[in-house]
Amino acid sequence: MKVAKMPLMRLYRDLALAIGCFVGLLCAQKSGEERYKFAWDREFSESPDAYTPEDAILDSHGVLWVLCRGRIGNQGKEHFGEAVFRIDDQGRELFSGELNLPLSQEQREETSGYRLAALPGGEVGLVLNKIRSGPQGPSAYLGAYLTTLGADGSVAPLRLVGEPGPDYKEALGLTNGDLLLGGNEGAVLELNSSGIVRWRKSFQKPLLVNPSFANLSDGSICMSAWNLGNPDGPSKLRVMRMDPQGRMLHSMDMGAMRGQVAPGPDGTCALLYDLAPKGNNGDYHLTLFDRSFRQQWTTPSLPPPVPGARFSLTRLADGYLAQIWSVLVEYNWSGKEIWRDTEKAGGRLIVTPGKDGFFLIVTGINMHGGFHVKRAIANQK
Repeated sequence: MKVAKMPLMRLYRDLALAIGCFVGLLCAQKSGEERYKFAWDREFSESPDAYTPEDAILDSHGVLWVLCRGRIGNQGKEHFGEAVFRIDDQGRELFSGELNLPLSQEQREETSGYRLAALPGGEVGLVLNKIRSGPQGPSAYLGAYLTTLGADGSVAPLRLVGEPGPDYKEALGLTNGDLLLGGNEGAVLELNSSGIVRWRKSFQKPLLVNPSFANLSDGSICMSAWNLGNPDGPSKLRVMRMDPQGRMLHSMDMGAMRGQVAPGPDGTCALLYDLAPKGNNGDYHLTLFDRSFRQQWTTPSLPPPVPGARFSLTRLADGYLAQIWSVLVEYNWSGKEIWRDTEKAGGRLIVTPGKDGFFLIVTGINMHGGFHVKRAIANQK
């Protein structure tokens, strides 16, 4: 990995930071009380480079990593590549640079599904799929590869960790320092940071796809995935609880197709899911499962009714943050809505939890080929 030379932009950023950057307020929709403030709001872009954020995580030292793909370089010499930004909680750019992955330009174009996962010591794991491209996109998935990105810019050699066939879309750093990977052919595996597989499962009967994982406070793992066991019947979402060795503890099916899980207190697991058939119209709910997998509460339908919207669920210090397209809704541990806001985003919106609040990575609104990062901090009650 090489450090990008960006003196003018860094000077601009340092100046903006010195004068206080941009400070705004997010207000509660119902009460009008100030729930969050934006400590800073900064644009990360370097003309003529054009970045599209793919993933973002907070590492074990509280530093935000944003992984981007896009066009890098001057006109006539530009190339397609990947870059990473490391940003501290004050908005300072600690590092930015193009990833020196051991891939040719042709090989880079035959990759997909870049995902980050936090590791102990401040490093992060990077997982990507090797693909074979066809006229309509990927025609075959040739396996998942793992590398480790160091805070000093180092990139470890790529290691094949996932068998050919699945499209590995989900990666999670586990509390024991290992990684959990999930694919669209029922593949789930745990491996250490050296790429050695601890255990592997194949959920084929029924076939489970589009997994979502969460570390629970008691050391177990919560997982949701679309159940394709009856393609002609109603959509079903399977929700499971596994022990650290991948053994099934609890399982149940729900009448939904898509879901995202997040940890709650005392080993509970929260699930944000869409009840609308085949993603039409959108009918979003949040529910909580206790350690015995009994449903404790379920919220009323969440706005907006957007078909096929991108959504996520994030655990905060004292509740959950549901993101549905550009709408953010916060709930306390009992499922009561306490705050709502709509972000202006013309492209992708990524939510990453932080200390006493969260980060927003925003694209598509008045960006110069880059992205914004906002730091939202909860006001003290």
